[in-house]
Amino acid sequence: MTWRERALEHAIAEMPCESCGLVICEDGVERYWPCRNISPEPEQTFVLDPEDWAKAEDTAEIVAVVHSHPTGAPDPSDADIQACNASWLPWEIVSPETGEWAFCEPTSVTSLAAHP
Repeated sequence: MTWRERALEHAIAEMPCESCGLVICEDGVERYWPCRNISPEPEQTFVLDPEDWAKAEDTAEIVAVVHSHPTGAPDPSDADIQACNASWLPWEIVSPETGEWAFCEPTSVTSLAAHP
């Protein structure tokens, strides 16, 4: 099973709340690391549990953040884009309703490289 299939399963299981997790890379193999959403409003947003992040980081390199949009398209919101930039990691977003995916990359890395 691919990391995307595992992330989609997690998103379906967490409905109607947003799911969240990480893609980690260990020995050249990417896998999904499910995390807890500790947001006070999990049906509208996600806050990835920092303990889950730390455990993932202790295990392997974190290469992406994953979360779901339980209803509607998986297109990145303005808040997603801002948080993606702040994290300096690519973000993958899945719709558990349709199985569609969207992606955004941090632009702040480029900006910082251009303005040391």
